[in-house]
Amino acid sequence: MNQSINKPTNAIVISNKEGSIFKSWLKVLSPIHKLNAREIDVAALFIDSYIKNKESIINEDLLNEVTLSKETKRKIRNALNLTHTYFQVIIKELKNKGFITKDNKINISYIPSFSNNTIVLSYIIKNET
Repeated sequence: MNQSINKPTNAIVISNKEGSIFKSWLKVLSPIHKLNAREIDVAALFIDSYIKNKESIINEDLLNEVTLSKETKRKIRNALNLTHTYFQVIIKELKNKGFITKDNKINISYIPSFSNNTIVLSYIIKNET
């Protein structure tokens, strides 16, 4: 029987009890992106800000500017009770690991398709042999 690659035949539902669905999203993907726990905390709050701002900001450049603004960074730093110095170290690592691009934008591959408090993730594993 030929199964379509576009229609998943099985699904795993992960209930989020951590408070941040984006933190859970990043934890599921951690074998791929290699962010550590504190980087995940910070990245999840950046994604949350990005998703919330996307509702009112259509221009992608402006959206990234607001998401990575000093004000947003200050809010994230305060929410996680991080020192300015430690936060700067985390930002540098997020840049080194590709979460924040060289042109100071959130790497779009980290932004999930999100609606109705749900993230749907599909894996395609292709055998190269």
